[in-house]
Amino acid sequence: MTRLGLAALAVAALVGAMALLPLRLLLAMADTGVTARQVSGSVWHGHLAAAAWHGAPIGDVDAGLQPLALLGGHWRWRIASPLLTGLVEPGPGTRRITGMTGEIATRGLLALPIDRIALENVSIGFAGGRCVVAGGTVRLGLELELGLGGAQTGSLQGNPTCAGGRLQLPLRSADASMGLHLSVAGDGRYQARLFIAARDAALRPGLLAAGFQDTPQGLVRHLEGQL
Repeated sequence: MTRLGLAALAVAALVGAMALLPLRLLLAMADTGVTARQVSGSVWHGHLAAAAWHGAPIGDVDAGLQPLALLGGHWRWRIASPLLTGLVEPGPGTRRITGMTGEIATRGLLALPIDRIALENVSIGFAGGRCVVAGGTVRLGLELELGLGGAQTGSLQGNPTCAGGRLQLPLRSADASMGLHLSVAGDGRYQARLFIAARDAALRPGLLAAGFQDTPQGLVRHLEGQL
């Protein structure tokens, strides 16, 4: 048998062996960021009950490893739930989501004042620590607690892009009274600039107390952290 034939046989044996692994074992090995109360089925056709993605509940999920991507050395998973569908590709050198669509609640899960994230055909990929692909539409629900029962809320929308090796996500409200520019590095470190016009003078004291600074362009707050 030729070397090419031996290599093909070895790959086929590897894929065949993986097909016999339970999904719960391979999910732990792949580091997808997905957890679940119960996992059943094979790696090709599995089911996750009460699943969460990086802490955000996404309900019951059907999940399966993509065999063609696996032959190319990529751990690409298709996930489908009532809340979120798309492809997820975790890994130390390459991390990517492709065609992700859905909405998840994020209140209390992020240091940023975001209570929900809605994705429409969103693709984001990092390779070698740099953003290499970004597209789709992102909508965020903003909820900023101002103390004494007050809050500043709004809906922001924007399109992710790659620039300077980082993921750039500029978001604005429909009336341009609020905005958030999020810049994310390949290791998950982010820088955020939150802007609020604060046309309601009654909200200004609360916003200033929440860490916003008065500028000629409006009230601005800079945040840094780790996703």
